[in-house]
Amino acid sequence: AALVFPVAYGAGLNPIHAAVITLSGANCGANMPFGQFGAVASSIISAVNDGMYTDQMLKIGWSTFFLQLISYLIVHVILYFVFRCHRISGDMDFEEPEALTPAQRKSIVMIIVVLCLVIFPPVLARLFPGTVMASIAAYCDITLICFLGCIANLFLNLGNEANVIKRVPWGSAIMIAGMGMLVAVAKSLGVVEHLADIVSNVPDALIAPVLMIVAGVMSTFSSSMSVVFPTMLPIAGALAIATGANPMMYFAAIVTGSLTTAISPLSTGGSLVYSACPPEVNQPQKQFVGQLVAAYGLLIFIAVLTALGLYGIIPM
Repeated sequence: AALVFPVAYGAGLNPIHAAVITLSGANCGANMPFGQFGAVASSIISAVNDGMYTDQMLKIGWSTFFLQLISYLIVHVILYFVFRCHRISGDMDFEEPEALTPAQRKSIVMIIVVLCLVIFPPVLARLFPGTVMASIAAYCDITLICFLGCIANLFLNLGNEANVIKRVPWGSAIMIAGMGMLVAVAKSLGVVEHLADIVSNVPDALIAPVLMIVAGVMSTFSSSMSVVFPTMLPIAGALAIATGANPMMYFAAIVTGSLTTAISPLSTGGSLVYSACPPEVNQPQKQFVGQLVAAYGLLIFIAVLTALGLYGIIPM
């Protein structure tokens, strides 16, 4: 977002459109099987229905990613004309950037090292199973690697840690942790099964779009990985057994719905993008309302595509 907004401002691109571009691209890429969202969703789905789908996890992961990608491509073709991007001249007037300082160079190197450690070992472990790469990949957890990167930056004095700590969204972190605890209690009390019974009363043709909308509404106020996925994906597995429908359709609908409303400024990702939009690009109130409207507008549109059968085109 810090890169997109200045470029969008210079090119005359609508800041709401810029926020949608940033988050939809990031969330879609992270939903690949080896991405953060994709890996979390796969681990939850593999435990659904006593491990019924464990052997098909790779297919489910890639299919969910491609269905989300198709949905977003349709959305962006429409938004291209809605925001009149075809009328943008493309003439951008930017000042020549100053040379990087030594601290900035070290920070960029640190980011590249962290990205390489997060991405390449898991990919190599999948390409060469049974090798030492599998053991290395087991330690390349993104949380651990980023924490070690932060410690390294601290010892290298690359920034003011007091200012960094102030920018951490502690309220969101506490909310996500609390919601995770509440979801765990709800699951132990049988709430998941009860919700599955309620949704099963919906006509079969509307179950997938209903699941998508419910997941999207939940994601507006909470984290996809720690709240929505653990709550909704087991419900999808139970519904697939009860209705005999294609479980791929339900899983993909929940994941896509949850990640679509992450554009909302009330969600974790949306709040980060909202905070990165400087006042000279757009007024904070307009950006807040615009992201919220865009989140639900896209959710409803993709739910319509789901009701029309888009998410049932890939069989299990």
